[in-house]
Amino acid sequence: EVTRIASEEIRKADPDAKILLAGIASAQTQEQFENVFYQGNIEKVMKGASDYFDIVDIHLYANTEDVPKKLSVLKDVMARTGNSGKPVFSTENAVDFKPAPTNEQQAQDIPKRLSLTYANGVILVTYFLYMESGTDPGTQVLGLVDGNNNPKPAYYAFKQFVANIKGFTGVVQENGPQGVSIYSYKLPDKKIY
Repeated sequence: EVTRIASEEIRKADPDAKILLAGIASAQTQEQFENVFYQGNIEKVMKGASDYFDIVDIHLYANTEDVPKKLSVLKDVMARTGNSGKPVFSTENAVDFKPAPTNEQQAQDIPKRLSLTYANGVILVTYFLYMESGTDPGTQVLGLVDGNNNPKPAYYAFKQFVANIKGFTGVVQENGPQGVSIYSYKLPDKKIY
């Protein structure tokens, strides 16, 4: 009901506005995640509010290898509720913080995580979090910079990754030798891996 009311008010003010369905949090385990989607309210919300949002948002805090599984569940629910043609954003996306990653693990995770997210159909990704702060376990370890604004290795990994893919129009996950995944980014004038 809240989604409908908000959508109607937004469209009165701006008929061309794009409405983002509030970020769907991803539970820690795949089983918990599937329960939230299938037995929880997510499927009901998507079905009942289909006419009132244009974009689906998912917050991906998970083991990097679980990103495709979680996006597959999301796409399944979107298809079952008539929303399969809508774009998907991930406005909060970061390495799993249980257990807390080392600075090196976080930096190594960034290109793989973002590539997996894009290769699985997400069109906009925002890394969470810029600066570490607070007492919440996630905000204490996930920042690209520490609480004093000093860049961590993840900051440089993120900066380099974004510089390399700037302007990309598509990404494909390819199978390389010995089970290694290769991500091919299409740019206006070249392809990078």
